[in-house]
Amino acid sequence: MTGEIEGFRLSGIAISDLLLPEFVKKVQDAKLGIDAISLAFVGLDGQDNNRVVVPFVLNHQSSQEVKDKVIHLSGGREKDLKTLAEILKEVIKK
Repeated sequence: MTGEIEGFRLSGIAISDLLLPEFVKKVQDAKLGIDAISLAFVGLDGQDNNRVVVPFVLNHQSSQEVKDKVIHLSGGREKDLKTLAEILKEVIKK
């Protein structure tokens, strides 16, 4: 469908902010030199026998975006993208 929102770019939050702090600290302490750059969710769309898996992806598109706390939200249905973007905005405010 044309004219639908396909994604959002949000500032002020990193993927690692959405993970358990204990996990992030252990990864950092292990000095693996890796960052969390992507987080995926799946939903179901359609009716009964025609249901399909719909991916929703949060990601950083560069190491600079990890440092600057910029994420991109894409995939799925427009109304669900908007809802997820609003939830992320609430998390950013805290």
